[in-house]
Amino acid sequence: TIKSRTKGLMNRKFLGKNQGMLFIFPEEGNYSFWMFQTKIPLKIIWLDKNWKVVHTENKAIPCQEVNPLKCPTYSSPKPAKYVVEINPKD
Repeated sequence: TIKSRTKGLMNRKFLGKNQGMLFIFPEEGNYSFWMFQTKIPLKIIWLDKNWKVVHTENKAIPCQEVNPLKCPTYSSPKPAKYVVEINPKD
């Protein structure tokens, strides 16, 4: 759902090895991710409809700002259908 996509990995204090979150969108598009209320660094990987990696953000930094507009956003320059968030050490 949109609500679960928006929440993502917010407020998690730990993400184990080989754990992550897969986002599946209804169609390819330019999807941005922010780190608002995210407490751990993440690696974000965007994949096209054929599961080909189109972009990687190796170290998205946590953002604990009260104002979400002060948090950085990350996006792919190419359209993606799937996005994976994982521990940057994986």
